[in-house]
Amino acid sequence: KVFRRELTDLLTDQQALQEGEGEKDVVPFLVKKSIEFIQQFAQIEGLFRISASHSTLQDLKSQVDTSDDFGASAIDLLTQTALDAQRQHLETATTTTDETSVGGGQEGEKTRKYHTTAVVVAHLLCGLLKQFLRELARPVLLVEMYEDWMMVLEASEQDQNLSDVSLPLEDKPSLVMAKAVIGRLPEEHRRVLCAVLGLSWQLSQERHRQFNKMTTTNMATVVGPNLLRAPDALLTPECFGRINSLAEFLIDNFQLLFPSDDLDRSCLGLSFDL
Repeated sequence: KVFRRELTDLLTDQQALQEGEGEKDVVPFLVKKSIEFIQQFAQIEGLFRISASHSTLQDLKSQVDTSDDFGASAIDLLTQTALDAQRQHLETATTTTDETSVGGGQEGEKTRKYHTTAVVVAHLLCGLLKQFLRELARPVLLVEMYEDWMMVLEASEQDQNLSDVSLPLEDKPSLVMAKAVIGRLPEEHRRVLCAVLGLSWQLSQERHRQFNKMTTTNMATVVGPNLLRAPDALLTPECFGRINSLAEFLIDNFQLLFPSDDLDRSCLGLSFDL
């Protein structure tokens, strides 16, 4: 079983399956494999915003949840089918004036469209990743740390009014506080947070954003509610907007919160370079 579990327990079982295989994955297969595929198709419009077919998504969730390898083979089969279709499409496609550039808009560079199968699978894996995060027994940012995260958000709002431009970005009170709160998360939660923020930051950069239309604000809106929930006693309509604002702050500052030499980032086996 993969869904509705605690990250620590899931990774303990997953790593037991990898015993004797050398280096073990430090985030769930579902997270790593989904991100790896989405990164290859980062310029598809509406990633994480456009919904996949509900029935297809639930079928895939069931396959992952009932597999004996925590969904690795089910996701591999799906992504390989999409990659094969895309490769064949590129081999036969001809450049036309109405095709969408995926090369960063460089003049004279060959343009193309993504194969329909790749588009469908990308949206499907975005939906699967969101549902996995949303259904975790304990959300990535932990309900019991909700008030700590709100203090980080308040500090970030105060930072915007600071007049001391000489203060290095990484020394701003909100970032110092955010790093301290992140450091108190369980290791498994920190690493999944790093992976999700890294992907969100990557997708919202101009090179990809001009095509996928996903700004940092848009990414925060679709990702934030899946990372943190307010305790029932503190739940108000305003909580959802605050959580989204927190997610936007974390995405915007991904490179400062998880620099390239950060241990949690470097052990993921994922690259967030542009």
